[in-house]
Amino acid sequence: MQSNGIKHRTSAPFKPSSNSQSERYVSTLKQSLSYMQKYEGSIQQKLSTFLLQYRKAPNATPTHSPAMLFLKREIRTRIDLLLPELQSRVQDRIRKGVFEFQDRKFDVGDKVAVRIYREANSKWKFGKIVNRHGVLHYIVEF
Repeated sequence: MQSNGIKHRTSAPFKPSSNSQSERYVSTLKQSLSYMQKYEGSIQQKLSTFLLQYRKAPNATPTHSPAMLFLKREIRTRIDLLLPELQSRVQDRIRKGVFEFQDRKFDVGDKVAVRIYREANSKWKFGKIVNRHGVLHYIVEF
């Protein structure tokens, strides 16, 4: 362990929160394997499928998949075989900046449809914007 630079640290027994990252991984693995019970195949095949998908999925922290960080390329899956040009199309659009994400913007006096969830069997009602209280918050008069 010393030659590989590993520092052995122990955690309190019966305190899984002290090692939350590994506990979350075990939880995800167990949940995925339980979902795969209805499919045919050995436990080894199911485990391999889980690991492939887990390693292909982007991680929240570095925003790259573990496969990209380790192999410097994405792993190819069946969906990539079905839609081979999809990934390159999306990457081209991102590179060119074609995707424009904008919030909807309404002005005072615009007619809008509003749904009131406090009422039973609520339906859409039409109203007029009276005031703006933030980026996505408006006062609507019926």
